[in-house]
Amino acid sequence: MKHLICSLAAFMCFGSEQTAAASDERAVACADAFERAQLSAREGKLLDARSDAASCSDHTCPDFLENKCVRLGEKIAGAVPSIVVRDSTGEQLREVRVFVDGQLVSEQLHGAPIELDPGEHLVRIESASGRASKHRVVLAPGERNRVVDVHLPRPRPIPPKPRGPALARAAAAKTDGHLVPALVLGGVGLSLVGVGIGLGIHALKRDAQAEDLCPDKLCALGNEEDAQALVDEARITGGVGIASLLVGAAGVTAGAVLLAMPIEDEGHRERSLRLRVGPSGLSLYGTF
Repeated sequence: MKHLICSLAAFMCFGSEQTAAASDERAVACADAFERAQLSAREGKLLDARSDAASCSDHTCPDFLENKCVRLGEKIAGAVPSIVVRDSTGEQLREVRVFVDGQLVSEQLHGAPIELDPGEHLVRIESASGRASKHRVVLAPGERNRVVDVHLPRPRPIPPKPRGPALARAAAAKTDGHLVPALVLGGVGLSLVGVGIGLGIHALKRDAQAEDLCPDKLCALGNEEDAQALVDEARITGGVGIASLLVGAAGVTAGAVLLAMPIEDEGHRERSLRLRVGPSGLSLYGTF
């Protein structure tokens, strides 16, 4: 019996020592949290300070330290600023993500304030479709529910494809841009082709008349000069006729190409077709 009493007393002494050691460790942890809360509050890190103050406001801390932490936590809580993000129309944004200084703070807004430390912050709002808006705000201690109005750019609506009469009008509008110059080129080209054919026929007639005056190039007395004049006229007329045919054919071709050419909407690039007659012949060039 005496041995049992001694054993129980030893156990109670050992347990008391363990309880005292744990109590001392908790007191040290509470004191460290109180010091961190004070330091963070002085540096403007109110969110960290509030968290440390809450950890030493527990009843497991010494009473005098618990009371100090409670009062400090209440003071810090009143100084924490906050923002409320909303659309510029006044409606609360939903289905958006909010980043503050590069950190994601909310994935969906319901109008609740977002608490931040005092100072300057970069607020970025990003919608699910990738539209984004950035805003810089400077918050003072105790500034609550600071409204941040954002405007996310609206996506451009895709115009419906034209159908029926609308499609015909759209095709006509694209064609009208080239219709007038194409008709002018084609008309001038056809006219020149006609002139060339007429001049060619006239040259053949003059050549035939010269052949009649001098069959087999044997001219009767007095017919030599008349025959030579007819030959010269046939050559000149024939040359002009051939040139007219070539220019006219080029004009008709250019008109057909221009009429079939689609109009580009982007860039509004100017197009032109030109004909050039030079010593080396006829050339067609332009900008497409």
